[in-house]
Amino acid sequence: MLEKQKLRFCQKCGDVIYGPGVENCGYSLCECGHQIKIKKQTIEKYSLKAEGLPNSWWADIAIGQDGFVSIQSDYGDYNYFWNSFGKNIKEFLIGCDVSYLYGKFGPNLEREFDLKASIKELRKYILESRRTLAFDAKDCRVFWDATKDLERMSITSSDRWYEELCESDLDRLYEGDISYAPCVTSNNFHLTFFLKEIWPHFIACLKEELKISRG
Repeated sequence: MLEKQKLRFCQKCGDVIYGPGVENCGYSLCECGHQIKIKKQTIEKYSLKAEGLPNSWWADIAIGQDGFVSIQSDYGDYNYFWNSFGKNIKEFLIGCDVSYLYGKFGPNLEREFDLKASIKELRKYILESRRTLAFDAKDCRVFWDATKDLERMSITSSDRWYEELCESDLDRLYEGDISYAPCVTSNNFHLTFFLKEIWPHFIACLKEELKISRG
C-alpha cells in the first residue's frame, strides 16, 4: 500500500494553509488566496549490480505508481514522468520498447561520433572507387591500410576524425576535400548500453513480480 499524505501550501507566501478541515488536507485558503497541493508517496527502488562480468555495472531504479521513474547508474542518470500509462506503471514499462524509452530518457542527449561505423562507410567508398577505376589497386591498398591505422586510434569526436583524415593518405582519396568523407554519429553510448544491457534485467524482475501477484 502506498503511504500518502496531502498538504496545501500557499504558492505566494509558502505557508501551510490552515483552517477548517486542515486535518483532512486543509481545504481552506490562506489569506492571499493561493494554494498548492503536495502529494507524498512511497517509491519502490530496485538495486541492480553485476560483478565478475566483462562489463560490471550497478543501477538504482526507482518507480512510483504515479508514473515517475528515476535512474542512477554507472551508465548515466535519467528520469521521466508519465502522465498517462494505464492502471499499473509496471505493466506499462514492461510493454515499452528500447527506441521509445530512449526518446523519453534522452531527448536532449547529443549524438556521438561512431568510429567503427565511419570506417565502415569509408571502406565502402574505397571499394567503390576501385570498381569505378577512379583509383588503381595499389592506391586502394594504401587507402585501406590507412583505415587500419585509424582503427587503432582513440578518436571520439568528428573534429579529431577529420584532422586524422587530413594527415593520412586518405586525403588523396577525396582529392583534398576531406569534408566529403563519411562521419557517422550514433545515439548516446551510455544510455544505449543501459537500455540494452541493464534495463532488460529490471523488466524481468517486474514480470516475475506481476506473475507472483497474480498467483
